[in-house]
Amino acid sequence: MNMNERGFFTIVGLCLLVIAAISIKGVHEFETNYSNGIKNFKIEHKLQNLAESCLTEEIENVSTLNLGEIYSNSRNFGNYDEDLKNCSVQIRAKNVYLKKYVRTYSLGNTPNDKAVAGSPKNVIFIACVASCDSPFIVGKMYRCALAYILEDDPATENFDESATVHYLNSL
Repeated sequence: MNMNERGFFTIVGLCLLVIAAISIKGVHEFETNYSNGIKNFKIEHKLQNLAESCLTEEIENVSTLNLGEIYSNSRNFGNYDEDLKNCSVQIRAKNVYLKKYVRTYSLGNTPNDKAVAGSPKNVIFIACVASCDSPFIVGKMYRCALAYILEDDPATENFDESATVHYLNSL
């Protein structure tokens, strides 16, 4: 074995060491990203639970709204737990008169709205938004819970005198 062969095997060995080091660093970065994703999911899940809990707590206050009234409330939780820093919740509700409409179009004309048969209802829409500081970016993370209450809901009229709360899918 001469000098040129030793140099060649030395270079190949160094290249293999560099490839191994890059692979180890790649695995480390992948695990860090995976860990951050799990932490982000955990925070979002806690925020969603907080928004839904506050919405449920405010139902009694909101259910007494008269037509056209707006309910607004906010809560500051500060550092809610080790993950939710500078946490706050905003609750908004409004009682509106809801009527079903059908929109029809004809060529070259403006749309025509026509009321559909059925009884109009008073509906209370409720939105609850929870926010906290994001540990990954500058800014806040948000999660919201939505619900509505149909007053004089015929589906529950015979069973319970109170209005039924319909929770919508979470955002």
